[in-house]
Amino acid sequence: MRWSPLFLILIAAPAAAQRLAPEPPRAPVAFESRSAGPPLVPSNDYAWEGAKAGAVILGIGGIGLGYGLCSEGDNGHSTTFGYCAPRALIGGLIAATVGAGLGALIGSAFPKAPPASQ
Repeated sequence: MRWSPLFLILIAAPAAAQRLAPEPPRAPVAFESRSAGPPLVPSNDYAWEGAKAGAVILGIGGIGLGYGLCSEGDNGHSTTFGYCAPRALIGGLIAATVGAGLGALIGSAFPKAPPASQ
């Protein structure tokens, strides 16, 4: 005779861990408020500036390249603006992502000069 797994669960005796006394509560932990400090720590390199410049430069180049490749295509589709514009934007987004990564990598190699005290 086969026993149903549900029946076996219902008749199972409680495990030894279920009979243990509960653990006493621990001391409460005080959490610090994050709004008291400065919002961001200023960086000492040009990573963000490089990321922005790389995204813009390669993004615009990617849009041009994507549109140029689409309009020169000979795969049976019409090469109108309505067909090629979404493909050009996708190419621009991909190129901007790569450009942001490369720009941040290059920008992080150049340290900023410390601010001049007056």
